[in-house]
Amino acid sequence: MQTPMHAISVATATLLVLAVSGCHPDYVIGDPAAADPDGVPCSESEGASAVWIDVEGTGSSIHPSDEECAVDRNTTITWRSAEEFHLRFPGANPGGRGVGATFDSRADGRRYHLSIDADNASGRYEYEIISGNVIVDPVIIIRN
Repeated sequence: MQTPMHAISVATATLLVLAVSGCHPDYVIGDPAAADPDGVPCSESEGASAVWIDVEGTGSSIHPSDEECAVDRNTTITWRSAEEFHLRFPGANPGGRGVGATFDSRADGRRYHLSIDADNASGRYEYEIISGNVIVDPVIIIRN
């Protein structure tokens, strides 16, 4: 079967427009990493302005996608889960003074989420993720 000449010229014109505009064809198709409104996974946090941590599991077992998440100062950290969850910072938190110590996730239609800007001093911030009767205790590190 032969490809009609019109189809080839439309495809060529589309690639030309993408090249001239500076768009990469993969992004047009929908690169999920590039399009994630919550940023990048915490494991790719260096230099990122926003990162995410997934709270995975249900019932008697939950765990964050990153037990230890190191971020730069002024990074937005977003936790997300299919189930409702809470964060509790028994000491200082990465958001700084006046931000609070306990946070409740909110539903956004497809999942629960919660965000904090890492505006505090560099250091380790231990916290708890609470979902149902399960508590886990990861840490956020704000780099120098």
